[in-house]
Amino acid sequence: MELITDVLTKNRLVLAFALIAAVMWVSYKLSDRLTAGRLHGSAVAIIIGLVLA
Repeated sequence: MELITDVLTKNRLVLAFALIAAVMWVSYKLSDRLTAGRLHGSAVAIIIGLVLA
């Protein structure tokens, strides 16, 4: 665990891409489950991004 933390703190760009990937994955899952695909996953990701900002 310490190795992963050390690598991610030294490579912040990698961490940023990993966080964006996680948000996209969660948003597509939420889109499928909550709206049955009527609201696109990228729209949910934009809403999550606005809430986080």
